[in-house]
Amino acid sequence: GYEVSRSGISVETSLNYLSVPIMAKYAFVDNGNLQVTGQAGPYVGVLLSAEAGGSDVSDNTSSLDFGGQVGVGAAYKVGPGSLKLDVRAGFGFTDVSDGSGNQSATNQVLPSATVGYAFSL
Repeated sequence: GYEVSRSGISVETSLNYLSVPIMAKYAFVDNGNLQVTGQAGPYVGVLLSAEAGGSDVSDNTSSLDFGGQVGVGAAYKVGPGSLKLDVRAGFGFTDVSDGSGNQSATNQVLPSATVGYAFSL
């Protein structure tokens, strides 16, 4: 979401998108016990809800969001699987605001981290 202030009045807008990334992964290091990867790719997001000041503003918000994500990751073999850590950031390309005035807004995903244990079934 974002916050707009005009004439001393602030209105906070909350946007919720379901985003689906398509990531390519490249292993920089892969020695059997340790794997270090870089990841990059586009994403598409579908608007689930949009509220400003308690009112629905989905009609004034882009229903689709396109952008890209980049990240790094590491996996270390532990037992039958691997302990994994991934860190990603995303950058929106679509102006998701209603386009009124001289303002625009794009989605930005702050760095997010994933920690997990992966094993083959």
